Amino acid sequence: MKLKKITKLFLLSAFIGAFSLAGFSQQQIGNSGFESWDNIGTNNEEPTNWNSFKTANCTLGSIICGIAKGKQVEPSTDAHSGTYSARIWTRDAGLALANGNLTLGQINMGSTTPTNTANYNFTKRSDANHSEAFTSKPDSLVAWVKFTPVNIASEARISATIHDDYDYRDPEDVDDSSHVVGKAVLNYASTSGQWQRISIPFDYDIGTSTDAQYILITFTTNKDPGGGDGGDEVLIDDLELIYNSNVVNVTPLLTQNLITNQAGSALTADEIPNAASSVTSRQWKYSTTAGGPYTNNLAGETGLTYTPQFTTAGTYYVVCETDFDGDIVVSQEVEVIVSDFIVTIAPAAVQNLIENMPGNTLTATESHTADSREWKYSTTSGSGYVSFTTPETGATYTPQFATTGTYYVVCESVAGTSVAVSNEVEIVVTPSVSNMVTISPNNTQTLIENEVGTLLTATETPSSADSREWKYSTTSGSGYVSFGTPETGATYTPQFATAGTYYVVVESDFAGDVTVSNEVEIVVDEFVVTVTPNTSQTLLENEAGTDLTVSESVTVDSREWKYSTTSGSGYVSFGTPETGATYTPLFATAGTYYVVCESVVNGVTGVSNEVEIVVDEFVVTVTPNTSQTLLENEAGTDLTVSESVTVD
Repeated sequence: MKLKKITKLFLLSAFIGAFSLAGFSQQQIGNSGFESWDNIGTNNEEPTNWNSFKTANCTLGSIICGIAKGKQVEPSTDAHSGTYSARIWTRDAGLALANGNLTLGQINMGSTTPTNTANYNFTKRSDANHSEAFTSKPDSLVAWVKFTPVNIASEARISATIHDDYDYRDPEDVDDSSHVVGKAVLNYASTSGQWQRISIPFDYDIGTSTDAQYILITFTTNKDPGGGDGGDEVLIDDLELIYNSNVVNVTPLLTQNLITNQAGSALTADEIPNAASSVTSRQWKYSTTAGGPYTNNLAGETGLTYTPQFTTAGTYYVVCETDFDGDIVVSQEVEVIVSDFIVTIAPAAVQNLIENMPGNTLTATESHTADSREWKYSTTSGSGYVSFTTPETGATYTPQFATTGTYYVVCESVAGTSVAVSNEVEIVVTPSVSNMVTISPNNTQTLIENEVGTLLTATETPSSADSREWKYSTTSGSGYVSFGTPETGATYTPQFATAGTYYVVVESDFAGDVTVSNEVEIVVDEFVVTVTPNTSQTLLENEAGTDLTVSESVTVDSREWKYSTTSGSGYVSFGTPETGATYTPLFATAGTYYVVCESVVNGVTGVSNEVEIVVDEFVVTVTPNTSQTLLENEAGTDLTVSESVTVD
């Protein structure tokens, strides 16, 4: 870094700037705000850490060099921020136009022809005043400039080259290209008298070297050597190097709830390297603590995607760690909650049955949706479970064994590769020596009001009972009452007129030993048919009314719209039966009609609410109605029309 004697005016600001730079790991250019100047107020002033023609290396002889080293940089109080900016301008040096030139390196003047390759800026490594040590790789270069050209078509230039341990030149010679690490170069037009922020990305694919050691930055008033016009001017301020972070994002971020050994939703890593980096490797990891540390490598998971799968229940926090050329970046966490696959059966109480007696229905509850299940039993608690002769694979199972013994029933459920075995339910089966009555089938029936259910059959052992009666209750286990018409046969078909839940049993009398069977649950739903809109409609003869729509509480087998001229009864079909979900009222004769929809399911008919349709007669009358005898062209008596309704 260039070290020159500076005036006392800027000692404090330079000290503070140096202290601030030392506090950051990301390198910036010294005196990037151009607040500090060497030789302030003289003809040799230059911004600290920067060089122009005054400190150029000139080999053209003292006279020409004296002319060539004219002043072309000075502090300007027209600053973007702070007190000063750096002003450079194009000067007519007589032999040629000298573009304004400000650089971190040194200007080499080897020819009076501006385009000659002997004229260039270069990093002079042997001189800290004319070189800028730099080992970082920023993403972009930002500068605030105000460019005022004489010719509006002219373009100024900013050039920044990061290079290795070599005296690099700008413009570049053939030998220089192999030493380039990255470049940020831009030609820009007039800023129309306004300060303009310019951002130039570094291109690290342009160079062949990766060993960053120095940076050479140059500002010129024209993109072409000797181009432009005398008086072209550029103000420069607030130079900054931008460092973007390497980023890795994982999607989707939603919590996944899995069971052991279940494959979850695939996670994808979106890796965004900054301009100076590339992805060299990655590793998916997890921790059992939110926020890490992530010390558990997921074996073999080094690709852009990973599908969570864990063999042990717990909560896991999954991340992707990506190596961007040595910069290890950790993604956001994805929470994966893994539960054991659990199946329970209820009721869990011991059931005491006799041979061939159905017990209380067992229901399997699974913690996750099962792919399959099977009920099994064993005569040894805890092991040896075997399938029933006819495999039981439903969500429920009703115990029934033909042989005396103690049985242990379980449900084995499968989800993916996880197999869960439920708790045992003990079934104790004793010989059939006492009077017994059972109802089959034992499963719950769901009906609608007045629907005929599935026939129930009473089986009595060891012999038929002397008498029996079917009863019901709305409370499970008690309160059984007789039906309105007592049911005393060996069978009974459930049918209830009112919605509710009913528990049906049969009480069999074996010579005074009254035995109550198992309960059968009958769930009766209300059958409701509703027509809307329910408002009365007033129409004319043959006038179409507002559509009526029927809503049924259950899926029906059929329906028919009917009408009556008496509210509440006497409904008859239309001439052409109306059976759709909608009906449009239309009557040819005046009167009051009451429309309903009759819907049928399983033989049960539900009648909707009535909709009143009032049909008025449409009468047109002319008066007076008497005959008139007139002469030719004689005016007769006025005729007047009367309509029963307001006409169109």
